[in-house]
Amino acid sequence: MATQTVLGIIMQIITLAIIIPLSALALYFSCMIFKNNISYKKALIPASIVAGVIFLFRLVGTISQNTTIYLIMLGLGFFVSLALYIVIPSLLLKMEWNPGIFVGLVWFFLMLIISFIVGLMVGLITVMIGLGIALA
Repeated sequence: MATQTVLGIIMQIITLAIIIPLSALALYFSCMIFKNNISYKKALIPASIVAGVIFLFRLVGTISQNTTIYLIMLGLGFFVSLALYIVIPSLLLKMEWNPGIFVGLVWFFLMLIISFIVGLMVGLITVMIGLGIALA
């Protein structure tokens, strides 16, 4: 396996470990906005499901080492995750559909912002690791 693929997999695992608790926190805040009281522990289950699905799409794209397949997997992962963000609050948190959809959309937009920031940080760390390997 190429060094680039190994670094990509490491980057995905680090991102997953960071994103799950932040996603649960974002879901918790989304529910608080719409006055649906849930605990942080209860928010961890839906957050883990969505993060795990996104992780699988990104992992397949990373392992493929093909830019076209990688972009297709990112696009599919985006739309599948959007559907999960909208549906999961209603199904797993036992909410009505209308508030559940709004909670899911707020959760989705919060996670877009959080994921962008985490992606920048993990990408910077990965570049530093890659440079260290290349210069060694």
